[in-house]
Amino acid sequence: MVNSLIRRAFEGKPVPESVQNIINATKAWAQEQSQKGHTKEQIKAALLKQGWQEDLIDRLLG
Repeated sequence: MVNSLIRRAFEGKPVPESVQNIINATKAWAQEQSQKGHTKEQIKAALLKQGWQEDLIDRLLG
């Protein structure tokens, strides 16, 4: 369900503020991990383990 709400947010459709907060926090985390030297592939693998769908990760990290 969360993935479908995240997808809606990426499509510009209205979503609950909590979903937007998840996206913003995940973007910040990914940027932090990148600054620590982790590769995009490592970050993607970590998000996949947390249940994110691959296409949404690609959009987030794009």
